[in-house]
Amino acid sequence: MENYRKMFNRNISALTNSDMTFRAIFEVMFSYEDHAAYEIVENYEVQQVSYAELKARIETFSSYLKSAFPHVSGEFIGLDLPNGPEFLVAFWAILQSGNKPYLINSYYPDQLRNDLLNRLGSQIVITCSEGYEGFARINPNTYDSSTIANSADNDEKALLGNDEKALLGNDGENVAVTWGDEIALSSSLTDLRASICVYDGASFSQQILNAVGILKKNSWLMKRYNGATKIIAILPFFHIFGVVVSYFWLAFFGRTIVFLKDYSPETIRSTVNRHKVTHVFAPPVLYHRMHKGIMNSISQDTEKRKKRFNKALRIATTLQDIAPGLGISVSKWMFKEVINATLGPSVKFMISGGAFIDTDTLRLINTIGYPLFNGYGTTETSITSVELRKRLKHRASGSIGVPFDSVSYAIGDDSTCTVSGTTICKKIITFDSEKTGFDSIQTNDLMRLADGQYYIEGRGTDLFIGESGENINPDLIQNALTVKNASAISVLDLDGALSLVLEYSELLPELIIKKEAEKTRQDLESIPYGLMVKELYITRDRITNESSIKTSRALLKKMVAEGSVRLVRYQDLTGELGKVDSLDEDPIVILIKGIVQRAIDTSDDIDINDHFFFDLGGTSLDYFMMMSEISSVFNTQINLEKRNNLYTVADIHTYVMEVI
Repeated sequence: MENYRKMFNRNISALTNSDMTFRAIFEVMFSYEDHAAYEIVENYEVQQVSYAELKARIETFSSYLKSAFPHVSGEFIGLDLPNGPEFLVAFWAILQSGNKPYLINSYYPDQLRNDLLNRLGSQIVITCSEGYEGFARINPNTYDSSTIANSADNDEKALLGNDEKALLGNDGENVAVTWGDEIALSSSLTDLRASICVYDGASFSQQILNAVGILKKNSWLMKRYNGATKIIAILPFFHIFGVVVSYFWLAFFGRTIVFLKDYSPETIRSTVNRHKVTHVFAPPVLYHRMHKGIMNSISQDTEKRKKRFNKALRIATTLQDIAPGLGISVSKWMFKEVINATLGPSVKFMISGGAFIDTDTLRLINTIGYPLFNGYGTTETSITSVELRKRLKHRASGSIGVPFDSVSYAIGDDSTCTVSGTTICKKIITFDSEKTGFDSIQTNDLMRLADGQYYIEGRGTDLFIGESGENINPDLIQNALTVKNASAISVLDLDGALSLVLEYSELLPELIIKKEAEKTRQDLESIPYGLMVKELYITRDRITNESSIKTSRALLKKMVAEGSVRLVRYQDLTGELGKVDSLDEDPIVILIKGIVQRAIDTSDDIDINDHFFFDLGGTSLDYFMMMSEISSVFNTQINLEKRNNLYTVADIHTYVMEVI
């Protein structure tokens, strides 16, 4: 079996003694040619692709770029691709061709993406998407058998065959090519100040070298399952957390990336289980969903099983604080049913990053046996710290740990954090400026230090000035709220009033929304600064992108002003279902039907009086999942010991109308 420690030391030594460029990183990373670079599913079978095979694809595409665009050298080339093999091929090929990849945020508006590309002077975009008029578009899946679309002049350049000579520049001379050594990422657009952060190979090399300090504190990062380390690529690679943590940190040591076909919770669960993923690096929303799903399932259990579960939680908590490693093993055994129903037994290490994670979520997921740690970083600073202490009480504290060896934190009088060090970006480009030569970056994140550990409290730019002049952090209010049926929530300043916006699905009846909004209004009275929220709005419009790590308050304010997000005061909801000619047309019946159909995995219409087991062929597990979703959607707990007659849509509808 491969000696991980020996390989780790060899790679670290090779990088330390190199010129610390992206080329040096590539040469070390791809030296393990027989290792699996990534896994995908094709024709229902798991397929592994080696580093040697991936390297060959990269070199082919790089040769194409140099041949088709001989005078494009040292320039930024836009890269707008989802996580997948094509992204890796294009990323490294751009660098190998002597250029610099700009990792485009796919969720930016079209015009903003084009404006940022123009700001960088880019001519080319590698993408499978439409748009990007005025740029040469290259589709990585078809570049060798079609033409490049150039909407600027409609010029079509014939692509090169294997035996054709390289296209020459206008002067007829070949252009010498060296590796590029910069990459660029867009800021998260938290406050609409779109900017681009540029990193060089040296700063990314230092990110990788931070692994030395990480392993000194916590060797769990290199844990394997069945002899393999596999990382699931959930976070988009255009995000700093995704490209650094999900890719570079472990791929540098010849580990395997697992790609998803989509980002639905069920796809993530099944992919982790099927591929035996060991490392999950994801935004808090994934872990919040896990927490919610587990608690909803437990709420449907018998009182005896609930007591047994809570007793196991107490035992696991104590054991993981005394002997963390042994405690995790025992926890996975005690909570085997929960583990098998979520991400399976293979997961060895988790990090949450990019936004706030609830401490209750941290505690539950850690207690059942998944080691989950909280991390911190920004687009401008890269990843700067992770809580690495092993005891459960520390993992569940919400701390982001202490800075890595390559950086340091300084907290100002206004509580904002300034990061200094060798891993921060080297250049920040905005539409009207370009900054270089700095050795520190003020993050605008509010931070506190307690018992030697750092905690993030919110964003400085989001502070709301109260009537008495007091600074109010909306995150403190937002993070204290639990709104079960809302797809997303945001506390922000709208027209000078601190307001709460709740996003709901089009399918959810207004009666349920109004009931939950009234409860939320009451909840605000009992949390710090909750009474400062003057307005509560409801919307059916999306207030954030599905794969976004967090909701941008500034972007939401812009969408409200433009009318793309329409708000309704919760007091103006009628809370009425309206008159219907038959029960089949009742919106709550329709909602329940959808839940039943999902539980038995059918799109066929069902009768409201069909028995779940006898007529629809549902299993006991299907029924358990259905009742869990019913409980979640209608914000109620169903005691199945007392209510053991809920087997038809009509029966469930009667019960729901009683409780709401």
